[in-house]
This record gives sequence, structure tokens and C-alpha cells, in this order.
Amino acid sequence: MGKKVKQRDKRLEVAKQMPPLRRTRIGKGYDANYDEVLRWVGSSTDCAMYLVDLLARIGYIKYNSENGTWEGVEHGQST
Repeated sequence: MGKKVKQRDKRLEVAKQMPPLRRTRIGKGYDANYDEVLRWVGSSTDCAMYLVDLLARIGYIKYNSENGTWEGVEHGQST
């Protein structure tokens, strides 16, 4: 019996072309506002769509067809 190979979504292939980017500014702590990798991933249509599809598939977000919006499944619930 052969080893089962896990297939990866083709939309992630674009990440192989990501240029050198920083997650933090030199000498500074992490700040998402300056995270170049996060900004690059968000600007990549393929990566962004993969993430939205993944969140929907695992049930973290849902589409409201009445008003055409997406929201977290716990949005508006008290925690």
C-alpha cells in the first residue's frame, strides 16, 4: 500500500512566488500594521479566497443571503 499524499489547494501555489518580506520592523516588536507578509497574503486574491473558503467550510463564517453579507457564526452572541 502506497503512502497517502495530501493534496494542497492550487490557490496556495502563488505563495511560492512571494518576495522577501518582513513580519516585524527591525528592532521593533510585532505590529500587524507593519506586517508585510500579512499585507502580501491579503493582496493575493488566490490566498485571500482560499482563507475565506476555508473559514466557511469549517463553519467559522456564514453567508447571509438575505442581505448579501458574511459574518462570524458567533457574531452578536454574548461570550
